[in-house]
Amino acid sequence: MPRTLTYSPSLAVPLTTDCPWHCGYCGFRTDQKGLIPDASFHHLLDRAQAEDASEIVLLSGEAPDTVPHLKSELRRRGFPDFVAYARWACERVIERGFLPHAHLGALSRAQLDRLKGVTASMSLMLENVDDTSNASVAPEKKAASRLAGIDAAGAARMPLVSGILVGLGETPDSRLRSLDALGVSHARHGHLMAVAINTFVPNARSPMHDAGHSPTMDEYAELIAHARAALPGVAIQIAPHLTAAWQELLPSIDDLGSVGTGEDIANAPHRWLGAGALADACAGQGLALAKRLPVWGKHDAAGWVSDRIRRAIEERG
Repeated sequence: MPRTLTYSPSLAVPLTTDCPWHCGYCGFRTDQKGLIPDASFHHLLDRAQAEDASEIVLLSGEAPDTVPHLKSELRRRGFPDFVAYARWACERVIERGFLPHAHLGALSRAQLDRLKGVTASMSLMLENVDDTSNASVAPEKKAASRLAGIDAAGAARMPLVSGILVGLGETPDSRLRSLDALGVSHARHGHLMAVAINTFVPNARSPMHDAGHSPTMDEYAELIAHARAALPGVAIQIAPHLTAAWQELLPSIDDLGSVGTGEDIANAPHRWLGAGALADACAGQGLALAKRLPVWGKHDAAGWVSDRIRRAIEERG
């Protein structure tokens, strides 16, 4: 039997792209778009149904509650804060038969506790432990805040995907130390399902147009081996549409992450690779490709997911 790689058929729903910060590599943020209109939200869920997605990735900029016009819009819509709105969105996602995966920036333990019952899983990238490798980032994206959020997710027993971002001018040593930091948090809580090794690719809306040094194949091999040692049992993940050497890396990894259709809204104009192309590439390496849900392995059990999410998983079969 060939070894199997997994992916999650998904569709991204940006609850808001507005963000108070201007991180140099970001092509996602906007200033005055506000919250997604209800009609657009439900249209995207219709599209997800037509595309047979199982996962809805709910996205936002950092710290939406600090943006004055978003605070006003939340009040007009009847929500006391952004977490209440995100919870409402998760509930609508579940009602439509999907599983919510939240990518909402660094959250506190109290915020995570409010979302846990209606969220299958979350993601929060560490990116790098050395803030000097990417100085122009939001305070919430500094290493201390990111590590606190990753640890808070563990304390809340929230199934989590985290990882590092390479190609921003960081040192090879800092990449390894970043994986070590994730390993320390996972050893404490056991909450990481996957560790992503993501590559920065300049995009159309990003102020940063030049990528730094991306890993060579030898450096990828070192990163993957180090991740397996620092995070035993945690899946190694890459994003194929953002990784030039993705086909060569397939035999060394476990998972291809959340795979959508069309343009990746966080990395425009880069487009997702279709499941057929991914399956063909896997077959060319003697591998099989299989769908998974956004929470998997030991993390889809009681204690990691709520009864409501457990029922949604069972309905998905």
